[in-house]
Amino acid sequence: MNNLAYNNTDTVHSRFLATLGHELKTPLNAIIGFSELLKKTDTVGMTQDQINEYACYIHDSGSHLLNIINDILEISRINNQTAKLKESKVSVAQLLHVPMNMLKNAADKKI
Repeated sequence: MNNLAYNNTDTVHSRFLATLGHELKTPLNAIIGFSELLKKTDTVGMTQDQINEYACYIHDSGSHLLNIINDILEISRINNQTAKLKESKVSVAQLLHVPMNMLKNAADKKI
């Protein structure tokens, strides 16, 4: 492999790892942050709606993290040519629920 091809491969690999690290850290930080809030906050003074909201953020972030890991495993299967395609209907609203909640939470923190 010549140096140019090696450098391009190395650059793509480095970008992939940087993106992967960011994609994994974002939901993981939400899980840790909201679970710490529930742990440290006197939940007696919180409404059930507030507790449920934090629990939903934790659940949604965990689901997002699991989806990322499943996508990584699927990419590995594609690279190894062991992946099988399966056609299915999906709900766009359901697909956007988790990222929308994560963005809403991030926006709420900045306000």
